[in-house]
Amino acid sequence: MRFVKRWTCILFASISLLSSLTLADSPAVRSGAGHRYLIIHSYSQDLVWVKEISAAIRESMDPGAQFTECFMDTKRLTPEAHQQQARHALKVFFQEAPDLVFLVDDNALRLLGPTTSRSTPTIFGGINGSLKQDYPWVFNSSITAGVLERPLLKRSIIQIQSALGMEGTRTLLILGVSPTAQGFFLEDLNGEDHFTLINGSKADVVRKGKWSEWQALLISARSKGYGMVLMAGNMALMDDEGNTVPQETVVRWTHDHTDLPVFTVHEQQTGPGLLAGGMKLSPRLMGKDMAELALKMIDTNSQHMTLKDKYVEEANGKLIFSRSELARLKLQVRPEFENRIDWSE
Repeated sequence: MRFVKRWTCILFASISLLSSLTLADSPAVRSGAGHRYLIIHSYSQDLVWVKEISAAIRESMDPGAQFTECFMDTKRLTPEAHQQQARHALKVFFQEAPDLVFLVDDNALRLLGPTTSRSTPTIFGGINGSLKQDYPWVFNSSITAGVLERPLLKRSIIQIQSALGMEGTRTLLILGVSPTAQGFFLEDLNGEDHFTLINGSKADVVRKGKWSEWQALLISARSKGYGMVLMAGNMALMDDEGNTVPQETVVRWTHDHTDLPVFTVHEQQTGPGLLAGGMKLSPRLMGKDMAELALKMIDTNSQHMTLKDKYVEEANGKLIFSRSELARLKLQVRPEFENRIDWSE
């Protein structure tokens, strides 16, 4: 039996829900069962990514463990509200006094990591930014380790084109300007605005933070010679009034107003009436990798962990497509790829 307490840290209200979950026991029984763990998420508990990472962490840790979860919801709040969210999350951290804390996605690590890592083993995950440039303090902490998220956008384009027979298609890659999108641009694309792939296809990268700018890019893409679009880091787009645009609004508008095939790195954006597909990273693998690092830190003296042990890259992507969207776009998967694809429906 594991116990989970969830906190939604929004504005000046902290709402706690105490519940118990029966999960499959971890295959490896560790000493010190009954550890107290705190999982702090950058985003909302409504996101599939968040739910799957949490589930994988809980299932992989020691039997009898107690979990507290905090959701900062920073994708839907303005940047000005992030510091306030961080204060509430730190209040939960000091109140719960966990044996180890998990920080999920960039905003949690950026806002909380320098504080939690002073006194408490800290495991981060889903990080798109550069450790050397964005989080150099981690190298001075012997009790900090984590998993970097590397979606490999260039590989995604190559694999999508290979599966659908679209080699040579010019690609428009649209990125947001959030920390996640900035990490994609600097770490995955090496800061390149234009590149040619090994299959000969050319791609242009455009980074915009306003939804109206994305709309203009999508509407004009075909007339500018593009044959496909890849979108990434689109969960924190702002409208002209400074409000966050829900990702469902972004995806459904894109579906209804773009006649080009549009792909994504976010699994939940693929399906009927949504986007055609893309290459996804598994939140389950991310959570499992985070849990394995946590168990290693608990079981061994963390000072004996090498840099290779402490920092792991998660880049094992898999293609996912929507059957109905491919049919609408008159695209077909090559026979040799049929058994290598997940289908959203």
